Amino acid sequence: MKPTRSLFVTLSLCFLLQACKKPDCGCAPPFGSALVGKWQWVKTSTSSGDITPQTLGHDKSLSYGNDGSRNYLYLTEDGQPPKVLYQDNSVGESDQAQGLLVEQFSGSYIQFMLKKASDNTYQTMTTTDLVTTPSQGYGSTRHFYQRVGIPDKP
Repeated sequence: MKPTRSLFVTLSLCFLLQACKKPDCGCAPPFGSALVGKWQWVKTSTSSGDITPQTLGHDKSLSYGNDGSRNYLYLTEDGQPPKVLYQDNSVGESDQAQGLLVEQFSGSYIQFMLKKASDNTYQTMTTTDLVTTPSQGYGSTRHFYQRVGIPDKP
């Protein structure tokens, strides 16, 4: 079963990468699919300054993928077991013009902000912390990521 799932994920990613990149032609994949992939942590900005892998002394990554039935976040940090959060499919909003997505994973909300590159792809992303009540805001902390490849699997 795993080889079939791997083949499906690989073919799905190939399809997404080959899809039309004109935003309003009707043939482009859904905006949320721009999140699919592995993202390497670059820095975190807080009200007291920036934190980087060099200043912290270790690394983090975030993978956004689909296990065949639902989307997931796969969070890794050096020296700790991975944390997997599954998407609550009934919740989410997006604003493609602003590059903004809000999604709910395992009862917590996260805001994704994607920046479009000159080749019309999304190679950099900023996220908020996970919050339980988005109406109270997402705070001032922002995490910056660079796309590095296909998503890790739970």
